[in-house]
Amino acid sequence: MNIEERITEGLRRITQTAKDWRNPTRKELAAAQGELGRSDGTPLLHGLARAGRLGEAAHLLTSDLLQMTDFWGISVLHIAAQNGCLGQIPPNLLTGRMLARQDKRGDTPIHIAAQGKHLDQIPFALLDQAMMEIRDDDHAARNILAGDRDFIEANLMRFSEKVRAAFLAELFSA
Repeated sequence: MNIEERITEGLRRITQTAKDWRNPTRKELAAAQGELGRSDGTPLLHGLARAGRLGEAAHLLTSDLLQMTDFWGISVLHIAAQNGCLGQIPPNLLTGRMLARQDKRGDTPIHIAAQGKHLDQIPFALLDQAMMEIRDDDHAARNILAGDRDFIEANLMRFSEKVRAAFLAELFSA
């Protein structure tokens, strides 16, 4: 079975499972996602994010599913940020803290989105919240500016005062 068929079958099965559950626990959701993972152990939603097809499962997404990580601490949000499909995730499921969560290498979805020039896909209020979460990281503003300086400069005045100050400090120190 190729990846397209596996994703289609997985979506059908997880949809049926979701209809059968009334209030699934995180453990039950993790078990279902793991069962429907690809043969290399990557969860189904990671595969959809890699294929840029996360929108097909948008009606099934929950905050818990978005925060589940693989062995390396990589969540669906990290992969969606890398592949430019963060905009396919319903904004009401996201929080700034989720977008500031680090994987085992220290990368956050915000940093990854900046590197790929995908910051424009993140609702601005969430971007500001995420920056407030990681503002204590000395390198956060520098890394994000290095990734998507044009977006930050164009939207600088939209950030909260504390986040704007961090970016301004980095802009003028360069």
